[in-house]
Amino acid sequence: MKKIQDIISSSKKSIRDISIERNGSRPQRRPSGIPENVVYSSSRGGGPSFGIWFIAILAIIFLFFSFTIIFSGTKVVVTQKTESLSFETNFDAVKSSDDPEALIFDVMSISESANKTVVSTGQEQKESKALGTIIVYNDYSTSPQKLIANTRFETPDGLIYRIKDAVVVPGKTKGSDGKYIPGSLEVVVYADVAGEKYNKANSDFVIPGLKGSSQYTSFYARSKTPLAGGFVGLVNKVTEADRLAALDSIKTSLQASLMKSIKTQVPEGYVLFDDAVKIDFTEGQDVALGDNKVQIVVNGKLDAVVFNKDAVSRKIAQVQLDPYDGLPVEGIGVESLLFVLDKKNDINLTSVESISFSLKGNMTLVWKFDEEALKADLVDKKKRDIDWVLAEYPSIVEAQIVMRPFWKRNFPSDTKKINIVYNSVD
Repeated sequence: MKKIQDIISSSKKSIRDISIERNGSRPQRRPSGIPENVVYSSSRGGGPSFGIWFIAILAIIFLFFSFTIIFSGTKVVVTQKTESLSFETNFDAVKSSDDPEALIFDVMSISESANKTVVSTGQEQKESKALGTIIVYNDYSTSPQKLIANTRFETPDGLIYRIKDAVVVPGKTKGSDGKYIPGSLEVVVYADVAGEKYNKANSDFVIPGLKGSSQYTSFYARSKTPLAGGFVGLVNKVTEADRLAALDSIKTSLQASLMKSIKTQVPEGYVLFDDAVKIDFTEGQDVALGDNKVQIVVNGKLDAVVFNKDAVSRKIAQVQLDPYDGLPVEGIGVESLLFVLDKKNDINLTSVESISFSLKGNMTLVWKFDEEALKADLVDKKKRDIDWVLAEYPSIVEAQIVMRPFWKRNFPSDTKKINIVYNSVD
């Protein structure tokens, strides 16, 4: 049994037994509800956490400025001057001219063959003349030279071929290197006599009618396609009805193929109107296939008139606008205009020197400007100076400026960082 003094002495503490917290910290208070056997720790100091946040904010600021520097630049959204037109007007064009106001046209030519197999009903005697396309060259003069109908062309082995119609061969032109380039023209020639002797893969030609003149060595021709179809002998016979049906079918498919091919060959910046073509068909030599079958062959040649698109647009502007300021224009919808060639069936497109035609429909003229010159004029300019810069560009109606980063007020020193964007034209 304990005495009362033993109880008092066990709970008694002296001041030396009380622990003192250092550095002004207070004893941690365990929140209510947390068991005694659970370790509890609370950090009220902000030293380490504050440092981490400070570094993170600096990193974000650094990345932001790096992003704005890397992706800095200026976008200029321009609205060009436009004019909507609805018209029907006649025009004239020439193959060549020194007049800067003249509308120039060019002629493209392509050739293809197609065939169809039909059943024969016997044999018959047949004679046919070889034919093919040659290129005639004029290295004699800068002036166009006319060749009359039935002009003869002779091969080195003495075979004679002729053209059916009169043609005009363009004059030679001077190239950028100062050397002359012969004028040239594609024509179809026909053998003088029927027979397989006149079938040739390729050949050179002279014009015997010029022999003895200074033109003889400067006018010449070369094959573009084989000379084929010459024949004398028995061939499988086909009824007239079967032949006509086959010919109609071949010509329809051949016409579609020629149109598809010529459209893929039109040079960039040029326009080919749907009606600006002529197609000539010639029957080739029938081919006996055996089993009483015959292959009917048709050769097709397409000539097409093409125009520089900007030149046509400029000519339309000259005719339709009063006044026209003379600035470069682009025609939106020019290729959709209805083109009608005057006296189409009476002219040879490969030799004609001038044509008349009409255009009808709706289109929009858009005024053009030199994009690189505008960029150069904007370099290092202040944003507020845009109006007086654009005063030198009457083709631009309005411009909106977007600069990055947003606080910049000057255009970049590098034209590559100036991006010209065009508002779409309906």
